Amino acid sequence: MCQKKAYTDVISQFAEDLNIRIVYSSLPDFKDRYMVHIRENYAGCSFRERIITQEEAQIINVDDISVELDITIEDIISQKVYVINDFADFADYEAKLYVGAYFTALIFRLKGQNFQEEHIKGIASLLDLSSFMQLLDITSYTCRMFHAVLVPEESLWSVLDAEAFTNVGTNTINRQLSETYHDDGFDIDLNRDLRKVTNDTGKEEYVSHIMTMVYLPVPQVWEHTHAYLERAIHAAEAETTLCFSEKLYQ
Repeated sequence: MCQKKAYTDVISQFAEDLNIRIVYSSLPDFKDRYMVHIRENYAGCSFRERIITQEEAQIINVDDISVELDITIEDIISQKVYVINDFADFADYEAKLYVGAYFTALIFRLKGQNFQEEHIKGIASLLDLSSFMQLLDITSYTCRMFHAVLVPEESLWSVLDAEAFTNVGTNTINRQLSETYHDDGFDIDLNRDLRKVTNDTGKEEYVSHIMTMVYLPVPQVWEHTHAYLERAIHAAEAETTLCFSEKLYQ
């Protein structure tokens, strides 16, 4: 069985996104009132109200929200959301906040960077919805991390842990695996795939996408969210290391 390892730069180099998402049903004036709150408390940020793109819908995982709220995908993506960026507190990353009728999602483009813990308190403050609870029925609070690996066949098991990709031989074209763990008080989904692709020069390579989702308790007392988020991000990092080889550290 593969083992957890230290989450260091050898793994964070493959990090793509960190996504904090809150799903809810809301009353009609929530979105505008929350936007006023953002503008009053986060000077310098910019925003637009628009329909999210197909790529954004995939990153936010609108399909999952549709199932959770028992509404159609079209109902979700047809609604305009506020897209807010240029947060001074998160200048190290490309960070966007999406505020809609059914979800709020904060997405960091990590681009191979290790997420800085100094930002966790800022995230908890930004996503503090305690002043709007009378307008919301929150159904879930999740933290997701995405990693992507592209390697030639000769390096495959020097980067990925073969035990995390059971029954996946190097001739496998497409393989998806998923497990659910319970660790540090959280339910955690670890999903990964492995695909053989041909690059522009005709050489065969392997692509793996790893998604780790941590389910946080729906906040009842919002001052606890900083501690919960810190634990959840560390839990996502720790579970992700199951997919990577010890040889990376050598």
